[in-house]
Amino acid sequence: MSKRNNNGPVSPRRIAGLLALMLLASSCAWFDVAYLSSDALAGRNNGSDGSELAQQYLISVLDDFTVGANTGSATPYLQTYTGGGAPGTNVIAIMPGTDLADEYVMIGAHYDHLASCSTADPTDVICNGATDNAAGVAAALEIARALAEPDNAPRRSVVFAFWDSEEDGLVGSEQYVADPLVPLEDTVAYINFDILGSNLLPSLRTTSFAIAAETGGPPFEAAVDAAIGAEPLQTQRVSSIFGQFRSDYATLINAGVPSVFFSDSTGPCYHTTDDELGIVDFAKLQQQTAIALDLALQLTNGSVTPSLTAAPLAVYEDAVAINTVVQLGLADLDRFTPAQQQTFLTVGAQIEAIVNNGPSSFDTAAANSLLAGSVQLVSLLTAGECDGFLPPPGGEFTALTYNVAGLPAPLSGSDPEANTPIIGPLLNDYELVLLQESWQTPEPNGLDPLRVYHEILAAASTHSFQSVPAEQPLGTDPSRPTAQLADGLNRFTRFWSDPVERVAWTECNGVLDGASDCLAFKGFSKSVLGLGGGTEVDVYNLHVEAGGDAADEALKAQDLAELAAYINANSSGRAVIVGGDFNLRPSDPLDAPLYDTLFAATGLTSACDALGCDDADEIDRFLFRSSDAVTLTPVAWSPETDVFVDEAGQPLSDHPPIAVTFAWQASEAG
Repeated sequence: MSKRNNNGPVSPRRIAGLLALMLLASSCAWFDVAYLSSDALAGRNNGSDGSELAQQYLISVLDDFTVGANTGSATPYLQTYTGGGAPGTNVIAIMPGTDLADEYVMIGAHYDHLASCSTADPTDVICNGATDNAAGVAAALEIARALAEPDNAPRRSVVFAFWDSEEDGLVGSEQYVADPLVPLEDTVAYINFDILGSNLLPSLRTTSFAIAAETGGPPFEAAVDAAIGAEPLQTQRVSSIFGQFRSDYATLINAGVPSVFFSDSTGPCYHTTDDELGIVDFAKLQQQTAIALDLALQLTNGSVTPSLTAAPLAVYEDAVAINTVVQLGLADLDRFTPAQQQTFLTVGAQIEAIVNNGPSSFDTAAANSLLAGSVQLVSLLTAGECDGFLPPPGGEFTALTYNVAGLPAPLSGSDPEANTPIIGPLLNDYELVLLQESWQTPEPNGLDPLRVYHEILAAASTHSFQSVPAEQPLGTDPSRPTAQLADGLNRFTRFWSDPVERVAWTECNGVLDGASDCLAFKGFSKSVLGLGGGTEVDVYNLHVEAGGDAADEALKAQDLAELAAYINANSSGRAVIVGGDFNLRPSDPLDAPLYDTLFAATGLTSACDALGCDDADEIDRFLFRSSDAVTLTPVAWSPETDVFVDEAGQPLSDHPPIAVTFAWQASEAG
């Protein structure tokens, strides 16, 4: 792994970024939600073909690290029932414990949904149930995967319960407690998921709920609080009544099992055709899963033993939690109708007064007022058009610009025959790679017995996008008859990218001088990089005229003027990154004014200048600018001279590879 620095150690940032990418790549939650909420499953209604497909999917995942709980059955993972007015099939799995195997921790979520919904669009009637409750199922599956890791091996056995017919009145869980597959008296706790990865309002993106922990007594409450405290998500813990007993946690509590219910409550997408994959807040879901996993580990390793405990219907701390949510929600008051705004303000004032009166004044009347107000708030938050209120996308990526000195071996400033195979795999550590002097050997090879080397780099790349190399002119282009090579500008990236546009400088200087610029079509290339969530950046890769005489200096100024004109014409109002071999040193009194002119004409800034680092003697650089749509912020700069070396520690090119890590943040929608 390469190092990053901005005149100081920043490798932890890079390591953190890579770990985040690894976590994202290793997480299956997105795939779980995507499949379970797809149109192919048609809403997963109990008794439907989609329900059977969901069952098969769950079993295919669970079978790697659990056994079916319905021992002796031909279908051990399935518990089929016909009672309760809504026949269906629960999926129940067990991960056996070790020395406490006769005690059970249950983790569950309902996997059914509504199938179809009334809608104004007759072409879209499927209620896909992405947040309700494919996301809850995904959280339970992620915990199963985590507990299957050797370091997390549970002492207590773990029951993974995926309920059917929840939407018909908790029928699946009711049928289970009537015919349990493990003894209820040995089930020490139940963790329930229902509606996760959902946002009630933009101001409540970082708000979620943990309901009913008081049913397990102080040890259980302390364990839930510890898990909540380990994550930045503001999870408000409230009493069981605030879940309105509308999910399967109620069934298990009534059966004597202490339970906690993690939920985002019901927002405007609840039970609509718009509850689809695109509204799921996966960053939030990841934090919710992490909280529940922390709790699950405390329970499964035997360090916490809940005890079913009677508690008041509501307590003062509930008022504090609900008031916190109300105060945050005031920031989005304008999203409601005038009548709804008045209700919100009135209820909010009542709850705030309860909090201000203090715990000693929290009596039955205050509890009833709090409960009634909470029901009104839930009704308000469920109203309106569906919106996932997703945060604007953002992230980090590391870009590398590298002149690989890929001229044929006798002409190169390096040893490309030996070094190119070493360079190739090293490029895979970067999300965006801009290459100069990387030419593709033509077929048939008109350069024979000479060759160039880009195909070696391309073969080693694992990036999802590679530019198509320009065809070698070999002196056939009348606009530059001396040119034997194309521009040598290529790029690899892990982001979506449109095809590269290539532009040659209008003039060149020198064929057999030190720079030999007219032997190739130097210029720049441009493509649009899709960072995610519809966010785009225009990325330019360039190679400026080399040499140091008066004619060369004049052409450098002309090259940058042509670049500026193109950017202003083709990237107006857009975020831009320019990387490459500028053949200009900021420390050179002749070169510095050329940069100043370019910056003034385009609004570009040097990444190193923004970081306060020193690249005054570097000709390989990154420039950038933000836009109204996306903010680009360089967070690290590094000449990767300790990475791109051979076994003897010698550089692989006569140019240093320059890496810049950019943070990007899309703007909030208006």
